[in-house]
Amino acid sequence: MYIDTSRGMIHEPVNPINKPLFNFLEKYQPSLDGSRLYDDLIDVYLSQEIDLKEEIEYEPIDRAV
Repeated sequence: MYIDTSRGMIHEPVNPINKPLFNFLEKYQPSLDGSRLYDDLIDVYLSQEIDLKEEIEYEPIDRAV
């Protein structure tokens, strides 16, 4: 699932923490797309996705030892 915005496609979140924000972006995309608020929310969503993805990738391995 994805949202086609004026800034490009926004894909469904990998982490469930971002699901409520994704649902908000999806619901209000027709009326808010292109607005400064909507663009800021997209920036927040994308930065959280990147941060969470990096957190998962660089998780310490020592817990398996």
